[in-house]
Amino acid sequence: MNKQEREYYEYIIAEGMIVHKQTGSLLDTSQKLQGSKWIFVMSTSKKLYAGEKRKGSFHHSSFLAGGATLAAGRLEAESGKLKSVSAYSGHYRPTAENLGSFLAFLDENGVNLDEVQVCNLYIMSFHKSATPLLILH
Repeated sequence: MNKQEREYYEYIIAEGMIVHKQTGSLLDTSQKLQGSKWIFVMSTSKKLYAGEKRKGSFHHSSFLAGGATLAAGRLEAESGKLKSVSAYSGHYRPTAENLGSFLAFLDENGVNLDEVQVCNLYIMSFHKSATPLLILH
């Protein structure tokens, strides 16, 4: 994916909500097809990209053409409000530190993490709130 194509998938944080940079629409993954998953990456320049995973054709590595990331995983949001995040990517294999970097980025940009469910599949941990995890970062 080139830079111009990548812009279609870029999201920003505005007033604590996840917003599509080009259209201004709030991220809402609740309208997804049953069984589909929304994936994200955060680039080393702290740009957030998200989209619906398409098996065999669109993966985490698609956003940055396999380039370096600060974080990668899955997320769920309703009307721009982040509901859950998991550190899961077969390509990037994110660590707890990567997840912490993403949570810190969200917190710094005004996202309320109190009710965001967090799952790190690689260390098999699940948290009903992301806020306590910020202390670890």
